[in-house]
Amino acid sequence: MEKINEKLFGKYHDLALLLLGFIFTTVVGGYLSYKWQTRAAVIESEAEQKRYEIKSATIIFENISELMDKRLYRMRRISMGIASKKDYKEMKQRWDKYRAVLFEWNESLNKNLAMIQKYFGNDARNFLENKIQSGFKYYGQMLENYKHNTYKQRLKVADNLNEKIYDFDVSLINKIQKAKVGSFIKP
Repeated sequence: MEKINEKLFGKYHDLALLLLGFIFTTVVGGYLSYKWQTRAAVIESEAEQKRYEIKSATIIFENISELMDKRLYRMRRISMGIASKKDYKEMKQRWDKYRAVLFEWNESLNKNLAMIQKYFGNDARNFLENKIQSGFKYYGQMLENYKHNTYKQRLKVADNLNEKIYDFDVSLINKIQKAKVGSFIKP
């Protein structure tokens, strides 16, 4: 019996297989390369967006945190001045400095609330508005009506507000560190 050794492409069988292998490798390799490059570009774009949002959130945090600390410090200085019966000139300077930061706070309140909401979420915004802002308001009323309260009462309110500000700051820092800011906040 004669062994039939027919090749699919006849005498060009080896060349045809080589050509088909090249075409297959080129097409499949090109497709896979395209998919990997596209995926890498998406990953890099997301990483760049995350870096941008972390940087923006950090700036927002620093500005608002500094403003809260400045406002509370100046309020405490007024309260201490009242308690130690500082002279009129000294108290006027303290009130003027406080009013300057109060105006700065109020002039940017809605912007700051919106930025906190955008970069840190609704819970952070609500905490800033309902706990911290209301605490500032209450403490300010106590300072305005200092004859109706004691230094000890004002100190307790200031310490409570300070604790809320500290907790707020820590929560924002945690969100920044975990990159759960801006469009990367998961509901």
